[in-house]
Amino acid sequence: MKRISPLLLTFCFIAPAIAAPVLEEVLVTAQKRSESLQDVPVAVSALSAGDLQESGFRDISDVSALVPSLYILTTDQPMSTAVRIRGIGNAANVPTFEPAVALYIDGAFRSRSGIGLGDIVDVQSIEVLKGPQSTLYGKNASAGLIAVSSARPSRELETMLEFTYASDDLHQVKGYLSGPLSERLAGRLSGSTTRRENLTKNISGPDSGDLDDIALRGQLQYDFSDRWTARLIAGWLDRDMNAMAADVYYSERTREMISQAGYDISNNDPLDHVVEHNLKPIIKQDSSDAILNVQYSGESYSFTSISSYDIYDSKKYMYNVELMPINIASNFDKHAGESISQEFRIASEGSDSLRWMTGVYYYYNDFQRGDWDKPFLRMEDQVEEYGTIVAQYFVGAAVPLPVPLPVQIPILGVEGDEGYYRADQQTTSYGIFAQADFDLSEKWNLSLGLRYSDEEKQGYIATYNTAQNGCSAPFDTNPVCSVAPNVDPYSADDSWSATTGKASLSYFPTPDIMLYLTYSTGFKAGGYNLESGTVPEELRTFEPEDVQNFELGWKAEFWDQRARLNGAIFHTVYDGQQNASFIGLSFVVNSAEQVIMDGAEIEALLLLSDRFTASISATVLDVVYESYDGGQCYYGREPDNEYGQCDLSGEKLPFTPSLAANASLRYTQPLFGGDLYSRLAYRYQGSTAYIPDLDPRHYEPAYGIIDARLGWRGSNVDVAVWGKNLSDEQYASAIGPATFHAVFDANVGSSEGSYQTFLGDPRSVGISLRLNY
Repeated sequence: MKRISPLLLTFCFIAPAIAAPVLEEVLVTAQKRSESLQDVPVAVSALSAGDLQESGFRDISDVSALVPSLYILTTDQPMSTAVRIRGIGNAANVPTFEPAVALYIDGAFRSRSGIGLGDIVDVQSIEVLKGPQSTLYGKNASAGLIAVSSARPSRELETMLEFTYASDDLHQVKGYLSGPLSERLAGRLSGSTTRRENLTKNISGPDSGDLDDIALRGQLQYDFSDRWTARLIAGWLDRDMNAMAADVYYSERTREMISQAGYDISNNDPLDHVVEHNLKPIIKQDSSDAILNVQYSGESYSFTSISSYDIYDSKKYMYNVELMPINIASNFDKHAGESISQEFRIASEGSDSLRWMTGVYYYYNDFQRGDWDKPFLRMEDQVEEYGTIVAQYFVGAAVPLPVPLPVQIPILGVEGDEGYYRADQQTTSYGIFAQADFDLSEKWNLSLGLRYSDEEKQGYIATYNTAQNGCSAPFDTNPVCSVAPNVDPYSADDSWSATTGKASLSYFPTPDIMLYLTYSTGFKAGGYNLESGTVPEELRTFEPEDVQNFELGWKAEFWDQRARLNGAIFHTVYDGQQNASFIGLSFVVNSAEQVIMDGAEIEALLLLSDRFTASISATVLDVVYESYDGGQCYYGREPDNEYGQCDLSGEKLPFTPSLAANASLRYTQPLFGGDLYSRLAYRYQGSTAYIPDLDPRHYEPAYGIIDARLGWRGSNVDVAVWGKNLSDEQYASAIGPATFHAVFDANVGSSEGSYQTFLGDPRSVGISLRLNY
């Protein structure tokens, strides 16, 4: 009888374990310390640099394609990008309305989403924290936050250069150089330039939707000793672009009036990336930021200081802002802001049964909008002719046809009428926080956190106009009278404070499974409506937002660590949920008395083999205005109060599909000394309203987007061909009243209202070449 060698027997037992792939551990800093994703009682979506590269990540807005709970929308003003988590967030194009989803770049809070939504070349990781995060993060995190971390300077020389070209004439070059400068000093310099031709064709005017960005980011890291280190980060972004022009649907009455002015609309499809108006939305943005991170790592505790400064200036010039093929009005909109922040925190080190953290936070922001040297709104050369046409329909609103007028009545003003607008807001915020994690036993952990926040705001707004015929009837319909009324300036200051907290109980039935139950509260300070327009003084102030969140979650790995399934079920109550509604020609922020959210999320990752990886994520939502009597009215609906607002109680919030999901399949195969790899992804968005007034005529149907990538990578080269929205799905990302037209439609008795749509990007295919050293 032959004897089996003990060495051979041992190998037979361990060979399957060696061959079987296992999931890599994911480290996150959701609780401001590095921890395993599977041990953190927070709903977190974590994306690595590899995840981002394989998905074709270009800027932060692309992350929403990977996280179903996240919605990011940029319309015609990148500085006022809308960001929502679980359906809660800020409205686009309302720059004085601060976000409910906080954005952190390398640990520093950014006051406006547009500052961080440009090209960031060296992204190491992105974490999306869902639900209120007010305890550790404080300001403007009542719905969640996005935390972006850039790669640190390396101790060995590293370089990367990447070239991308796409069918929409996208040209992008990005790269970095990193390495040691001395024994203790290391540096990193990264940059990108992005160019793209216009996506939207214009029949009567200039095309729109191009890109022209340049971004630079530099870092220095100095290690004073084994315990002390300092990292200085500085970034700069320059943007010069024709923003995406909205597609427009013109009502029948509006088409008649435009025809009377000598132009017949030939394209009235709001979903085809083809427009027919003279709008040319030019955006020029310049922003800079600097972050100093100083850390000390002791045996029993660590110390962290994060100092930050950012400044930006954004100018938007919109010729033919009323979206018509004739010249009525132009708009110049300037934003400028400057912020400083400072955070100090101390945290325990080691793996003792008690882990704690405490810190203090300071933040100051100065924001300005408007420019006394340039008019916010100016009436152009065809306004008198068109105003007389509209006046005919005013008189004939009760009969089928317009009534000819014997004389010209320029009820929309005359060429050269101008409206001026200036708003200023200063925000000062303080916070003190602490959190402690207790290991009650080997299987039970209790986490308790508390924060006190105090925020003070000072607001100022002034407007005036130069309407040559004045603003009394019948000339009170002149848009400069509505946008920039001749009224006394408004100023106010107030402060709001709150104590928020978090309690999480975690249970580990096995080393690979965690169950947690969390109760957390959130807070967002009140503020001021500093938008232009005839906003009543009593509506200038809006109240703070308070949140209570109940969450039952789980994080599990199984199948010999080849499968991961994380998820959460949540019930969230917003009291005083801040909302923006459109009244006339102005946005007004007010508070929904109560919003109730119920939902569930899952994220699954499965290693089918050493070559196949599958992932799926899904979010189920039911978010309802439990009580809200100050909502926006859709066209034709009778207002419920004297301010022209409507009661939306019992209605679902916009931008909250019942189901949003994505799935991907990745495959790798050794080839020619490297790896052939591919990724096929599908994203599903359920039906929802993309318009704040919840007009039942504008509920968009569900749609799906298919992306794919095929490439080969070696030790120094990565080349890939890719496609986005391969089925060329046409879908709306946002819908709203066609500002001027909707007002005119109501005044002339139109049975329908004109509206505008902002569309998702059409199909694009491209190739990327990445060189590493």
